[in-house]
Amino acid sequence: MPLIDNNVKLDFKDVLIRPKRSTLKSRADVDLTRQFIFRNSKKTYQGIPIVASNMDTVGTFEMAIQLSKLQLFTTIHKHYTVEQWKEFAAEHKDILPNVAISSGMTENDLKKLRDVINAIPELEYICVDVANGYSEHFVEFVRYDLREPIRDFQVIPPGILSLQNLFYFCIHQKNDFIRFVLENSCKTLQQQCPLVKSAIEITRILCKLFYIGVERKYFI
Repeated sequence: MPLIDNNVKLDFKDVLIRPKRSTLKSRADVDLTRQFIFRNSKKTYQGIPIVASNMDTVGTFEMAIQLSKLQLFTTIHKHYTVEQWKEFAAEHKDILPNVAISSGMTENDLKKLRDVINAIPELEYICVDVANGYSEHFVEFVRYDLREPIRDFQVIPPGILSLQNLFYFCIHQKNDFIRFVLENSCKTLQQQCPLVKSAIEITRILCKLFYIGVERKYFI
C-alpha cells in the first residue's frame, strides 16, 4: 500500500540566504575553490563544487570546455560515441579532471563505458545515469558490474528523491557522492510534478550524521 506523506516540505521559495559580517574588502577577494578528500578512496578533488548536470543533455563537451575555465565540474551526457570521446580527450586533456563520463546500466552502456575508460585512462569520475534512484539494480550495478571490471573510480549515484532513499544509500551503498535533486518539477517529461521538495536543513543534518562532505565551521 502506498505511503502518503502529508508533512510540510520546503522548496527553493522557503530558503533565505542570510547575509553575514565579512572581513573582505572586495568581491574579488572571494575564493570559492575547495578541496575534497573522498571518504573511501582518499583521492582528492579541488575546484568549485558546482556541477553541470548530464540531465537533458546539459553536460556537453562544449559546456565542459567553458565551465572548466571557471574551475566548475561537468557530468557529460551519455550519448557521445567512443570516437567522440577520444577526439575530445586528445584536444582537451587539461579538462578531463573536471568531467565525469555518464553511463546507463545496460550491457551496451557498460561496454561503451569500458571502451572509453580503456581509451582515456585519465578519466576519474563516472555518473550512473538512471531515472529511478530506488532501483535495487543500481546498487548491484555499482557493486559488481561497475567495480569489478573497471579500476577504482569515484561513482556519482542518481539523484536522491526521498529521505527514505537517502537513508538506504547511506547505509547500504558507500559511494563518495550523494547528489541531492533539489527541484520540484520533472523537466524530462516536460510537465510539472511534485517529485521532491527537499528540506535544506535536514539535508545538512543528515550529511553530518553520515559523514558526507565537510561541514563548514564558519561563513564568510
